[in-house]
Amino acid sequence: MNIHADSASTSGDIGWKGRWLHFPRSRALAVLWTLGGFLLVLTLGLAYVISKLSDETFDALMSRHYTSNGTLIEHETSGRLIEFWTPSEMTWKFLKKGLDHKILQTEMWMLVNDDRNPEAFAEVVKTLPHVLGYRRYEVSGGKDFRSGSWWVVTVTDKCETSEIVQAYSKYWYRSTVVTPPPVYIEEQHSRRGLF
Repeated sequence: MNIHADSASTSGDIGWKGRWLHFPRSRALAVLWTLGGFLLVLTLGLAYVISKLSDETFDALMSRHYTSNGTLIEHETSGRLIEFWTPSEMTWKFLKKGLDHKILQTEMWMLVNDDRNPEAFAEVVKTLPHVLGYRRYEVSGGKDFRSGSWWVVTVTDKCETSEIVQAYSKYWYRSTVVTPPPVYIEEQHSRRGLF
């Protein structure tokens, strides 16, 4: 490719194989710089607006508390959500239905009965220090879509995750598990205030 310019192209014309593109060089640079600057300012402005909107949306959804008459209550304490899975009444039905083999000793801890069940575990959770409340959902998930309960526990920042894990292990594993499996935990931190 042979691009060349001669003295006739002082206005910014570009020639190639005998053909000339007539485009004033100074105007082209001005348009490109203006367009580039506009796009940069637009991009930075949109990024700023989106970050502010997402902060406000997060705060509005996650950390506002109101009295019964609609007065906003401001909280000074920050908190977080600790989430985890436990067996439920549906877990044992799933295990018995879904497995062609005998239920393994390592799965016996998932047996829900009068002595070990989500309602009784909820009482354990309520007594833990720094726990503000919880909610529990019936779910199916994991690699084998196992049924169970998904817990979302609201705690203050003073709560150590290990407290929840130890209560979980003590309640669910008891003496039925020789080598307890790891406890899967998900945590979400609030930016301001409690959830």
